[in-house]
Amino acid sequence: MKKPMSLILIVLLLLGLAVPTFAQDSEAMVNCNGLSEADCQILIDSAAATSTISSFTIPTMQGELSLTIGDETMDGKISGSAAMILPGSLIAMMSDMQGMTSMTDMQPIIDLYSKFNSELLMQMLGEMGLHVTVDELVLSVPGETPVDMSLEAIFKDMGLYVRVPSPTANVQWFGETLEVDEEDLAEIDEMFAELITTFEDPEMQEMMAQMSEFEGFAAEFTEFVNSYVITTRGEDVDMMGQTMAVFTTTFDLKALLADPALPAMIMGLLENPALAAMDIDPEELEVNETQIQFVLMTAGMMLQEVTLSSTQMIGLDDKFVHHMALDMALDVDLSLMGGSEMNTLVGSAHFEADMTDINSTTMDAVEVPTEFRDLDDMENFLVGSPAMIEGNLALGETFSGLFEDDDTEDVFALALDAGQTVQIEIKSDDYPYVNIYGPDGFLVEELDTYYGDSVELTADAAGTYLIVVEAYWNLDYDLTVRVP
Repeated sequence: MKKPMSLILIVLLLLGLAVPTFAQDSEAMVNCNGLSEADCQILIDSAAATSTISSFTIPTMQGELSLTIGDETMDGKISGSAAMILPGSLIAMMSDMQGMTSMTDMQPIIDLYSKFNSELLMQMLGEMGLHVTVDELVLSVPGETPVDMSLEAIFKDMGLYVRVPSPTANVQWFGETLEVDEEDLAEIDEMFAELITTFEDPEMQEMMAQMSEFEGFAAEFTEFVNSYVITTRGEDVDMMGQTMAVFTTTFDLKALLADPALPAMIMGLLENPALAAMDIDPEELEVNETQIQFVLMTAGMMLQEVTLSSTQMIGLDDKFVHHMALDMALDVDLSLMGGSEMNTLVGSAHFEADMTDINSTTMDAVEVPTEFRDLDDMENFLVGSPAMIEGNLALGETFSGLFEDDDTEDVFALALDAGQTVQIEIKSDDYPYVNIYGPDGFLVEELDTYYGDSVELTADAAGTYLIVVEAYWNLDYDLTVRVP
């Protein structure tokens, strides 16, 4: 069987995501602070509708990120699309947990997992579908190799496929399909039985009983934080054939940090008996309310600006969210921390996505590749774009490189004819590593400089070969390619 455990984890992850959604009633999931009763009801109805979603398409999604610390800036950008189908059998099972009053009550969770067996797991995997296309992924980090690429991932008919490019512009599909025999099914059933045994263990039951003491305080603390979360309704818009209600939610973090009641709330958290269930002794923390107050005051002074907001567009006909956006802006004065030349941190982020074909999305039009390499082969494939290449190497010339700070990798291109033999030599007082990739992006030769300083390479095919020099610490080196 090919890696059944990884596919089991997919289903368990779905359960982990679905349990909190289905375990609470719709009203408990909504914060209506700032809204009228009628507008609040729209959010409650939307939360209830969301819990029924079994499939959806994201025709467009895009995001941008910028983070500047001192005089160094990291920029990122992503755009693409996606489609997802959740197992209908899982949705049906999870609906039985709606309205569960306590997340520390193990019995509903035990009852849910007791329904699982290898046959149902295989059914769920067969029902699942996922197709993600990243049209553009750009990431620029100081000292790191820049990223500018696209990729694609498909999970369909119990097969996982990934399309990635190499810096040589070769695009390669990798994939794997699940193959299960009777012995594998028995192993899966045994795994679920052991899981139930763990849930039913007296020590687990006792731990969850202790954790239940935390629920009342958690609800109080959540209500306290939510008082700084405000939702407003903007002007309706016409979109996707219906009228959309537009809601914007903002979180006032600076005001929360300045609330004089917050230190006492945090102390209440640290002194809660439920921490014993997590093997945390409050007395060992050696923290008092005055210290917490000082930390919060300092944090408030450091935060020159912090904006956290989300926008959602809800269809007034179907009550589904059809557009969502997240925004963040941050300006932090790090000089109060002292001892650092980087005195400022300024950041911004934006992400938005549309959602269509809710509960009608299929994977019928998604074609899986007919030819692909095994997923394990990705370990020997250099993923990236031409932007990673530092420069071209010429025979007989020496390149002097230096790794310092966060710089740990240099990538060079070397054009070779089929059958051509070259000697690649690297000199350094330390021990860098050298990996050589062929025109198809796969590893063809490697050199551990602890055992030698040169390697001969004969090109199997004409094209651009990539020489990658890596190190895990600061060092300098001289790289030479010559005819042996």
